[in-house]
Amino acid sequence: VGDGPQGNQEITEWNHYLLYGLAPIGVSDAKAMAGGAEDYSVTVKHSFVNGLLSGITFGLYAPTTTVVKK
Repeated sequence: VGDGPQGNQEITEWNHYLLYGLAPIGVSDAKAMAGGAEDYSVTVKHSFVNGLLSGITFGLYAPTTTVVKK
């Protein structure tokens, strides 16, 4: 967003989904995570822990991680 991240500050939050990611129950707001910054990047990924939890629950709970770098 904007000119991309200008520094190396990262903010990380989890997103919570049910049923293989079909039903969101708690999704982070990247704009709020940026804290009013004009230039930042947003990455949504599946970390090892996210995949482990999804596997243990057979996909009933399927979290992801949002990383905002500004």
